[in-house]
Amino acid sequence: GRGTVFGACLGALIMASLDNGMSLLNVRDFMQDIIKGSILVAAVGLDMMGRK
Repeated sequence: GRGTVFGACLGALIMASLDNGMSLLNVRDFMQDIIKGSILVAAVGLDMMGRK
């Protein structure tokens, strides 16, 4: 796929913020992984649909 440095930095910032927020809310580790994985899959799916 194609990507940019800005896009990678933005994605890393979003995921780190999400991780920090869920830790502050005392979300269990396995649920954090499920939520972050679901968001990642959804983002890739939306990107694929947008490229068609």
